[in-house]
Amino acid sequence: PIPGWVLAQPEVPEHLADVWAAFQALTTSRQIGFGVVGPLAYRDLLLYLDENGITEKDERDDMLYLLREMDGEYLRHVNARDPKEG
Repeated sequence: PIPGWVLAQPEVPEHLADVWAAFQALTTSRQIGFGVVGPLAYRDLLLYLDENGITEKDERDDMLYLLREMDGEYLRHVNARDPKEG
């Protein structure tokens, strides 16, 4: 069965699908240490943008802003969990 937390996730609006895909791809590059999940590295964000042909300054700035905001929320959530919950 699919866990309830998976079913309860909201749908990503179509205009944010690229940002969500970037976040999902980048989240695997995180460092984890001493029971704490680390932030996405800025260099990894820039490399992702470069490798995906996102070169226009305004688009890059928007993507960086959104990814860093998403990352901050993710970190607040995941690092606040009780480690015994997994």
